[in-house]
Amino acid sequence: MKKRIIFASLIGLLVLGTSCEDNRDEYLSDYDTRMYFRNSDLQEQDCYVTGETTAYTVSVIKAGSDLGAVSDASVSLMEAAQLQIYNEDNVTNYSVLPSNCYTLNGELNMSFASGDSYQTFDVVFDPEAVHNLPTANYVVPFVLNSSKTVNENKNVLFVKPNAIVPTIYFEKSGFSATSLSKNGPDQVELDLPVIIPMANKWDFNCTIEVDQELLDTYNAEHGTDYQLLPAAAYTLNKDFKFEMGTTVTKSNITLDKTKLDMGEYVLPLRLANCTQPYFQIDKEKSTCLFSVIYVPGEIPLQLDMLSSNATVEGDGTGLAGLFDGLGGAKHWHSNYSGSVIDPVYGHYIDFALPNAIQYFAFDFWTRYENANGAPTTVTLYTSNDGATWTKWVNINMSLTSGNEEYNSSVFKSEETFKYLRFSVTESNAGNVTNGSYWNCGEMKIYGE
Repeated sequence: MKKRIIFASLIGLLVLGTSCEDNRDEYLSDYDTRMYFRNSDLQEQDCYVTGETTAYTVSVIKAGSDLGAVSDASVSLMEAAQLQIYNEDNVTNYSVLPSNCYTLNGELNMSFASGDSYQTFDVVFDPEAVHNLPTANYVVPFVLNSSKTVNENKNVLFVKPNAIVPTIYFEKSGFSATSLSKNGPDQVELDLPVIIPMANKWDFNCTIEVDQELLDTYNAEHGTDYQLLPAAAYTLNKDFKFEMGTTVTKSNITLDKTKLDMGEYVLPLRLANCTQPYFQIDKEKSTCLFSVIYVPGEIPLQLDMLSSNATVEGDGTGLAGLFDGLGGAKHWHSNYSGSVIDPVYGHYIDFALPNAIQYFAFDFWTRYENANGAPTTVTLYTSNDGATWTKWVNINMSLTSGNEEYNSSVFKSEETFKYLRFSVTESNAGNVTNGSYWNCGEMKIYGE
């Protein structure tokens, strides 16, 4: 617990009497008149570096049972040596803020008339001067004294300025995805909010640019091969304005899916410029990889579309488990007796599609109870007669919990096809080509 120090002797005044804090309301005190700081101990003030000053208001309170009494108060600044004594006694590490970083606006020697219950003065900080200081725990240290009783628990105040260089940034930085549906409108308008975290007193402009290098770096680091969103498929408001009083503004992106093939694209954006000289662009939130996924329409599953070489009986609901909803025991399970061995395809499900398609995607849910049989290595095969199969896509999945969802990429085939084989050769349970198994809680497929 911090020790409390009465600093009256430091400024040549004698505190008349002592008091103890009994947690009763100050106005019901046993003392006729009591003086204290409204906010004592450490008080922090954010100071944005904008070329303007920032003020913190200090309030001195007159309280007690005799509110009609006249009183006096004197606020003084601790010297460095006095503050060092306080630090040693209270296990703090405050340093006196240099005088060129602030001014005091108001009277520190106060006379309280009978009707006065409080008086104030301001500590006016120069945020830029504070920002330029070496790192330390700087405060403006005040001590309160009076010829009346001073509350010894509220007689010191340390005002600490926190100099902050204001930043501008994307509300949603990093990787974000937007899906376009085949059945939706041809053009979609999206907002890209940009934020400043403080009251805005200025008009200024900002610029966004498309950064191909940002996408190249992302692909290299994540092992992806996202394509750049074609310039013909979007319009971007690269230059936009913050107006006085606004803390959020929006750049607009209009997507035109008639200029896109189905698939996944990325528009890599960077905040490039801000005309407000005191603002900095937040490096951690200055980029946005705006993903656009043009998804084909859903193909509703029906039992007569589905077949498999390895459906097990009595565990789950058979092939209907792929589309009968999520829940306990509502799953499809492949044979786990070791009686179905296929060194090429493992255990598979074939989909007979109602129409020939060229684009395909799927959503996959693990078994509701657990992911013990979740696929890890999947290969898609295509066919136009259901007998001759062409290897198409290899997919690696990593699913670890029950009822977990996986959303695939949109895959494009060089030729249309009418049959799809979903072949699993490895799962969390082991090597399916040697007799292990896999299972699925639910599936949705999409094609065009």
